[in-house]
Amino acid sequence: MSSTTLRTMLVLTAAVVALLALSAPAGAQTFVGNFCWRLDPFTDTLQAAVTEFPNNIFALAVRWRGVFVPGTLGTAFNGLNGAPNYQFQGSGSASPDLADGSNFDIAFGFGGNNGMPGDRACTFSGLIGVVGMSGVWSFLCPGNGFTKAGTLTFLETCPDGS
Repeated sequence: MSSTTLRTMLVLTAAVVALLALSAPAGAQTFVGNFCWRLDPFTDTLQAAVTEFPNNIFALAVRWRGVFVPGTLGTAFNGLNGAPNYQFQGSGSASPDLADGSNFDIAFGFGGNNGMPGDRACTFSGLIGVVGMSGVWSFLCPGNGFTKAGTLTFLETCPDGS
């Protein structure tokens, strides 16, 4: 067998082993469900698909929807007073708050064209109580200085269109 053939076989074997290692499960993970909140004082909604990983770490796949009303100084948070006409997609995580284990810290980012003029990366952070699942939130787009904050109100069921 030539050295070139041997080298090719070793590279292919290494590639197969690497692919198998990458496709192996990374530990127990459990889909918990979809949860919704209203972003008071606005009526925009968040819907999060939540997956639990070991050590109380939760992955969040998030969709934020609302209705933009022209003539409101560009503020995009005017509520679901009709069919949603903007949405943000994001992902992030939640875990127990170190200072108070009865709360969860949540954070996620939005990338790409998220509807905020002049900004392509925005962040959302919040603190929710284990009991009642409500809390506080803040939103920041550092590229244009856009920021909002309020109360995160848990919704027992996700509204149509959220």
